[in-house]
Amino acid sequence: MPDFVTQHDLSAIGVSAIILLSCYFIGEVLRRLLNLPGSFSRKSIHIIVAIWGCCAFFMFDHKEMAVVLPVLFALASIHPVRKRIFNFSGITDRFHPGMLYYPISMFLLFWFCWEEHLQRAAIISLLNLGLGDSAAWIIGSRYAKRQYSIGDSKKSYVGATAMLVVCIISTTAVMLYTSSPLTMLDICAVIGISTGATLLEAVCTNGLDNLSVPLGSALLYSLFYQ
Repeated sequence: MPDFVTQHDLSAIGVSAIILLSCYFIGEVLRRLLNLPGSFSRKSIHIIVAIWGCCAFFMFDHKEMAVVLPVLFALASIHPVRKRIFNFSGITDRFHPGMLYYPISMFLLFWFCWEEHLQRAAIISLLNLGLGDSAAWIIGSRYAKRQYSIGDSKKSYVGATAMLVVCIISTTAVMLYTSSPLTMLDICAVIGISTGATLLEAVCTNGLDNLSVPLGSALLYSLFYQ
């Protein structure tokens, strides 16, 4: 058995699966009780998985085990597994590249940012994707009076503003947790990373923001903290 296959990491996979499935089913119960659309399930999963990704850096000892669930998420996006899951969740059974890009982004962040000095970049990137991108969709779809089209995607300035605010808040929180008080470099990094993530979400279409936002955020982080 490889050295990275430990009882601790196997337990972490089991606990993670239980937590994620429980959150998924609770979300489904709420969606059905409140008669919400299938998009509620999609975005709730979007947020929950991103938060789990941040916790994974502290739950697992080895990145080789941490990437197991992202790989399974990617496999779950293919037919016929996707069809069974989506039929249960009330989501239209139509493949969207973003469903595959999301776990790929998580895989890459786990694999290349596993070292302790790089974990902050990955956590910021995951929060920008999970919270920031979701805020853009939730606020934009509810409050935006004017939208613009990028390919087959609908975007709004209201949604972009919401994402920028959420990214600034989440990035600042991570910075404060890891290096309080903030330096001028930290403040510039917060503004630069949050703005960059927002712009990437605003111009990407066909689910590509699920790759560009987290990976772009990590790249911007590396430019500030070389």
